[in-house]
This record gives sequence, structure tokens and C-alpha cells, in this order.
Amino acid sequence: MEEKKIPDIWDVNFINFINGLGLECLMALGKLENPVTKKKESDLRQARYVIDTLDMLREKTKGNLAEDEQKILDEMLVYLKMLFVEVNQEGKDTTND
Repeated sequence: MEEKKIPDIWDVNFINFINGLGLECLMALGKLENPVTKKKESDLRQARYVIDTLDMLREKTKGNLAEDEQKILDEMLVYLKMLFVEVNQEGKDTTND
């Protein structure tokens, strides 16, 4: 009997890469605690950058992703864009710029 390999969160693959970007965006939206400051801080400019980066990746990889990769990327972008609008409307950007 062949043993199934349990996916490692440190495997270098597309899904782990975009999940990392998603976590970065959630932190920039103030939805996750910054591990350095131990505070929830929002930086809408940084969040917009990550969302734009994910949009660019979606465009550049169109037709080259596995079905599950495409689905995760598309769903993540919809979710992050909705959160961005929500945080932007609440005026919760904590950057000083």
C-alpha cells in the first residue's frame, strides 16, 4: 500500500504563494494581528498593492492554472476586494500618510 503524502504548509506551490499574499492583505486590511506589533493595523495602500498583484497574477497565468488554483485565486480576489471596500468605507486606514 502506497502512503499518501500529507501536504506541507512549507511546500513551494502556487496555492501556498497566493495564500501568503492573501494573509498579507488581510493584515494590511486590519483583519489580522501584525505579528511584530501585536496590533491590528490597516494600511489601505499596502492592501491595494497586494490586491493589484493578485489581479496581475490572475491575468498573467490565465489558462495555465489547475482548476483548484484558479478557483482559489478568483475567490480570494472577490473576498479581498469586498473587504477592501468595507474597510475603505469605514475609514479605518491607520497609516499616517
